[in-house]
Amino acid sequence: GGVMLAVISVSDYSITSVSLVSSMLTYGVMTYHSFRGTPWVTVDKHTFVVQVTGKVAQILLTASALVWATSRHIEHMDWWNLNFFLVVLQAYYSVWKPFVESWKELSSRRKAARMQETLTKATPEEVRNIDDVC
Repeated sequence: GGVMLAVISVSDYSITSVSLVSSMLTYGVMTYHSFRGTPWVTVDKHTFVVQVTGKVAQILLTASALVWATSRHIEHMDWWNLNFFLVVLQAYYSVWKPFVESWKELSSRRKAARMQETLTKATPEEVRNIDDVC
């Protein structure tokens, strides 16, 4: 009973703590760049790095708690009880699914960046002719 409680507590607290720190760092990066007048592309890259680092930290902390819980089950040969089943569920929902979702997001971002690089750059004259406020 105590193993599963420890896993759930550690993974939930780690996810919440890392998410909070990641959000605060993202806010700090955006605030810093707003005072500097940094181009949006740079701000986007920096905030993305902070968010990815936070997500990786969440997954690693949760995975390490699950490895510990699994080792406890192996040590005591508690393979078919409810706690082991909960460890498997926790692994799926707290490690595997966030990993897959993050990988899809990263792949989409890389694809968008490749597509953006294929676009032609507007000349200063074309920009003046459009007369856009941006």
